Amino acid sequence: MVQFVDAVVAELDAGAPPASAVQAAGTSFPDEPVLARVARHVSMGTDVAAALREAGRTPATGALLRVAACVQVTTSTGAGLANALRRVADGLRDEQALSREVTSQLAAPRATARLLAGLPVVVWVMGYGLGADPVGVLLTTPYGWGCLTVGLALELLGLRWVNQLARGVAGT
Repeated sequence: MVQFVDAVVAELDAGAPPASAVQAAGTSFPDEPVLARVARHVSMGTDVAAALREAGRTPATGALLRVAACVQVTTSTGAGLANALRRVADGLRDEQALSREVTSQLAAPRATARLLAGLPVVVWVMGYGLGADPVGVLLTTPYGWGCLTVGLALELLGLRWVNQLARGVAGT
């Protein structure tokens, strides 16, 4: 989406009106069906802001809602669309950088959680190596059932907790 917004800005800087700029920028991304659809709608006379709003309804293309808002505000107020879209593109770049940073920062805690989730299997293997029957004890005795139930509950709770923490941090 950032490249699309940059392409629209370049077209506007070249002197194209907003509809032509959006149409030209949309056709320059043939591998993006949403942008091609926007270009097609604009070429058929659909209002630019309406075409962008329609295309921006999915989460992956939500940035088009910002572009639509800029187009609508600047056409009704006479403000410069290129400057507004530059700011939108800068904001999108900042969001992408933040998302990459959060993902990289969360990689180690997620890997640690997966490692900790796999430790019970390692302990079972070690138990068999020492001549014990850990699965038999867990499945045939009341204490084993209790330990298995509590252990599985804590395991699932821990994994859910790590995922919720990761989503909470990623969402900010």
